[in-house]
Amino acid sequence: MDIEVFVDSDDIDPVYFKRAYFLGPGNDNAQKSYALLRDAMKGSGKAAVCRFVMRSTEHLAVVLVHSDVLMLAILFFADEIRDPHREIDDLPGKVDLSPRERQMADQLIGTMSGPWHPPHYRDTYRERVNELIEAKIAHGKVREANRAPAQTDVSSLTEALQASLAAARARPAGKMSRKMKRQPTSSSKAN
Repeated sequence: MDIEVFVDSDDIDPVYFKRAYFLGPGNDNAQKSYALLRDAMKGSGKAAVCRFVMRSTEHLAVVLVHSDVLMLAILFFADEIRDPHREIDDLPGKVDLSPRERQMADQLIGTMSGPWHPPHYRDTYRERVNELIEAKIAHGKVREANRAPAQTDVSSLTEALQASLAAARARPAGKMSRKMKRQPTSSSKAN
């Protein structure tokens, strides 16, 4: 792995991040070097941009400090990042919004705001697929899924904001649905 430059960690646009791995010192002889690099990078707020080859492919990456651990984040190369303005042809430009619409949007965001708590979010699609597999094994048949709700035709942004705000207010502050709160059944490490 060749470090090319140290950059401010905050200067790396999240759109470049592909995958992350935790790095360890490897052996007892590297403990001091690992701690020195980690602490120096943490103190400076810098990240190390580097390149390495894995499975006959060159990768661009960045070494960051995550808590008290070094983390290697593989990045996309710049030519792999798509320009959303070229990919999405119907992005809105400047839109005239009424003060009331803006106020309701701000209220909706405020009502639905809460702390970031990663364990609340799980791969519910995978869980449902596993439940179907288990049901098929146990009973030899599965229940057909409910049809997706029809697309709504919202003609008024104000009406849509009012409906969303009413739904958000109906939930207690900071409460998530029962499905989101349930903890994963197996332990796994985040990458």
